[in-house]
Amino acid sequence: MKNNIKAVIFDMDGVIANTQPIHNETNAEILQSYGIPLAPKDMSKFAGIPNKKTFADLFKKYNVNADVDKAVSKKWGLIKEKTKVINAIPGVLDFIQELDNNKFKIAIASSSTADFIDHVLLSLKIKEFFTVIVNGNEVKKGKPNPDIFLKAAEKLKVKPSNCLVFEDAPAGIQAAKNAGMKCIAITTTYNKKELKQADKIINAFNDKTFNLIRSL
Repeated sequence: MKNNIKAVIFDMDGVIANTQPIHNETNAEILQSYGIPLAPKDMSKFAGIPNKKTFADLFKKYNVNADVDKAVSKKWGLIKEKTKVINAIPGVLDFIQELDNNKFKIAIASSSTADFIDHVLLSLKIKEFFTVIVNGNEVKKGKPNPDIFLKAAEKLKVKPSNCLVFEDAPAGIQAAKNAGMKCIAITTTYNKKELKQADKIINAFNDKTFNLIRSL
């Protein structure tokens, strides 16, 4: 192996669970209730960025005088109702099992809340695989700042240079690179051109994905 990858850190929405479109839909619905005319497709550009920053920036842009925290709280309540059935990204569950079989440390670093992360992992029956889970509320600066990935590495007790991140959004890739980590991107949310800063890009998790770790 060229590198010395000891830990794999996953973003969650769009990487482990097919929940990013539901985030986009829910965010648009909340923003529309404040008179901000954005559709779900408009929200994809904010993937990976904490809701508080997204909502605050958009409230300012559209001159909306409202409580950002209250809007964010409404969003998390609504998305919980919309995700009673959660689907995994194809192939990712087998890949996580393979990482576990090969003694990699595995973590999640997601901008979602602790409650929603728990909801997703329990629904998919995979929480036991993750020795570390970091949510967006645990860091002051969200993606593209490196804080959330550095926090995960610290909790894993692994140097950032020995960590590999799986992401689906440019903000997440930038955060991983800013943390000094390798990054593999998956095209579930963005196309290859938009993910070009990643070290490798995949279209899906399959039996070749594990070998990519060796080629970094």
